[in-house]
Amino acid sequence: KSDGFEILIGGPASLQKQIEEIVEEDFASASLLNLPVTFAILILAFGALLAASVPLALGFAAIITANGIMAVVSQSYALSME
Repeated sequence: KSDGFEILIGGPASLQKQIEEIVEEDFASASLLNLPVTFAILILAFGALLAASVPLALGFAAIITANGIMAVVSQSYALSME
């Protein structure tokens, strides 16, 4: 900004990119807070560390399995972000 002039980039592509960056940033901060809170709630609910870790382990296993399946499927079919 100098002499009162400002250069801005506009358009749907720029707006979509900014929205995606904001959403990714929000998800990253939420995931850092979400895991410890979830684990604390599960410890209170089940009363034991091992029993509380089982649902979290199953959740992570499901996410890893889904990513693996998507990787295999994406080799045959083009996947879109839309």
